[in-house]
Amino acid sequence: MPAYNPHFVKLNSTDFADAPITFYGIITLEILLSVALLVFQPYACCAFLKTEVFHRNFRIQTCSLFFYYTLQLYCRFILIPGSFAFERYIATRYWLWYERGSASTLWVIIFVEIVNAIPAFTSAYLMYSGASITHYSVSRTFQVQENVEVMKYMFNAAIPTALASGIPIGGLAIKLYGPTEWRFFRNVAYAFFDLGIVLIGVICTIYSVIGNDRIYNEFKKLYPFSVLFAVANFRVRMIRRLVHQNKPTNQLPVHPFRSGNVFFTTERFMITLYLLLNFLIPFVCRAILKTGVMHRNFRVKLCCIYFYFVIQIYCRFILVYYELNDLPKTKSDSFLFWVETTRDAIIGYLSGVSASFAFERFIATEYWSWYERAQTSTLWVLVFTELFNLIPAFGISYLAYTGSRYISITLNYVIFGFIMTGGVIVFVVTYLINLRSLKNMSRGATIDSYSVARTFQVQENVELMAYMCKLALPSAIASSIAVTGIGINLFAPAEWRFQRNVAYCFFDLGIAITGITSTIFAVIGNERIENEFKKMYSISVLFSAVDIRTKTLTSKVEAEAYFSQLRTSWA
Repeated sequence: MPAYNPHFVKLNSTDFADAPITFYGIITLEILLSVALLVFQPYACCAFLKTEVFHRNFRIQTCSLFFYYTLQLYCRFILIPGSFAFERYIATRYWLWYERGSASTLWVIIFVEIVNAIPAFTSAYLMYSGASITHYSVSRTFQVQENVEVMKYMFNAAIPTALASGIPIGGLAIKLYGPTEWRFFRNVAYAFFDLGIVLIGVICTIYSVIGNDRIYNEFKKLYPFSVLFAVANFRVRMIRRLVHQNKPTNQLPVHPFRSGNVFFTTERFMITLYLLLNFLIPFVCRAILKTGVMHRNFRVKLCCIYFYFVIQIYCRFILVYYELNDLPKTKSDSFLFWVETTRDAIIGYLSGVSASFAFERFIATEYWSWYERAQTSTLWVLVFTELFNLIPAFGISYLAYTGSRYISITLNYVIFGFIMTGGVIVFVVTYLINLRSLKNMSRGATIDSYSVARTFQVQENVELMAYMCKLALPSAIASSIAVTGIGINLFAPAEWRFQRNVAYCFFDLGIAITGITSTIFAVIGNERIENEFKKMYSISVLFSAVDIRTKTLTSKVEAEAYFSQLRTSWA
């Protein structure tokens, strides 16, 4: 391999050690924008390809631009205007063949991508010279109109992109031609060169979507962004409507706090947390399953909890969709009935999680010689505990939402509250029993059927239940928001109509906060799970970006110690 002179920001240089915040801020922003581009560009390409307003070749060429940008082929972008102009010239010159969009026209895009060296302005001149029409037809008129629309679309993106390109051009110029004594500023300028390249990609991608109404509309139809755009329109709709009531807010007494902003803010925050949870939960479950230090049933049970919580998230999104679009909420709507029943049942299931964990640990202690081997037959314990928790939760919710005279909505939540309280008590008692047994074993007390394996089983119980306590304590604090909200909504005086509606908003928000809190502590509550979580590619990129500052500060201290010793030896 021939020798070459690499150009990159030297993170371990003395310049970086002298001003870590400067380089750290630039590089972190560059990494965040690059990650955002990697997520955003596939959706932009999908929307672009699905929009038939432009010729197929132009759409493929634009997506090729995004692909090359992902590969960071900087020099490729210098020739982009020429390649687009040449493609437009062929479209005008051979309009009758080109407008049919047959497979043979793909050779144009292949040729353009291979050659891609025809000067941009020459190609543009040829294209416009070809506009002198000798054999006029309606079809050729449409082809020329398409050329004009495509060029306008390109210019809309070119102007802000050209402005943004001043950053990398200026940075590279200072790096290459700045005075020698400007060593620090030249390194900073080169950092801005890389940042400017990313900014160009961000601006170009954004304007490729918003530069055409049809592309923009196709983009808004894609699943994740359709939810985000619905949230963006939430403010106007929620000002007109109270949560769970078909009464406009202007019927309420005038008060600065009593506006749609209250509902909009809490609901938007809730949806934001749910979207974050949707992103985090798959990574967390994968990290938990790959951690072999815990019993298989315990790991699977944790993942089942998160699976049910994701179902609850989508049920809540469906209810928000009903509210946003003013869809009728009637008793005959079976779909809405099952959505509300499922969401309520999952809340009941989550209330009984402590009791099911305590029962699972009880089985692990009583039948330790069989359970510790983690055979396939031990999975029946998991199945039984899950069914023992799910069936009563769904039964209670079903009776409550079918209007049963035995269980009302209010009694439904009261029962769930008692289940949660009882489960916590059983869990704490089981934890204390195991903790006492472990202390007795460590003191050498005489225990029936004592063995090393049983000691390990009790020790595993204590470790797993201590891990659960790390999850439970912050989650209990967060869930107090939901408990207080539903309590006010159910038992507050009837004249507190506004306060009760606001409290129900905080009930939904409290569930979201509880979910995000338990997910975070599920990772950081165990060192091995946290290490597995950090090893995943997408997460490792984020952790490495955050870790730059720590490494930089460490290298700075080492450099200062070295130079201080050097000065001492020369003194």
